[in-house]
Amino acid sequence: MKNIIYIISVIITFNGFAQDKDVSIDSLFCKKIKKININDQKYRKLLQDPFFKVYDSVVKSQGFDNLREYAKVTSKSDMLKNGRIARKITSKLPKMPQRVFDSIMDLQIIEDNKNTELLIDIINKRGYPNVNNCNCPPKELNFLIVFRHSQTKYFDEIRTLIEHEYKAKRLPEKKYKLFLDHINGRTGKGL
Repeated sequence: MKNIIYIISVIITFNGFAQDKDVSIDSLFCKKIKKININDQKYRKLLQDPFFKVYDSVVKSQGFDNLREYAKVTSKSDMLKNGRIARKITSKLPKMPQRVFDSIMDLQIIEDNKNTELLIDIINKRGYPNVNNCNCPPKELNFLIVFRHSQTKYFDEIRTLIEHEYKAKRLPEKKYKLFLDHINGRTGKGL
């Protein structure tokens, strides 16, 4: 009887360790996905048009905390008027020199290549990350659009992967079309 209790205790203990190991593997995987998303915008965010930040400031100066609240109660003509104000302000800001822009974009391309290679590796091992094959928060998975920024040297491999993943129902149709559009030259057809 003691032996049976001992064996059951050992099984329960090791089973608990195995579950903890799986959770930590998934946790590490989710951290990797989050890092991919962060690196996808690492330098790109420095290149964004300041219009949207200025527009947010104009909206906040009118007593609104967020754009959704503002959009619900503001007429289209007032929104356009505030847009013109924001554009006027941003037009007076200094422009980024082209060589600075190009240097920042070169850094982002290095990150994009790393992300592309990492996502290709993940897909080859696990399939396209989605709520059915990993325990990552849906928010992290929704923003996973690395292939939208991939370079042409990866297009053939990406096309093969996304077609396979789409047919296997691991890649949502919307992302499939988005990635395919990028590979096909961003024509916007079929989106």
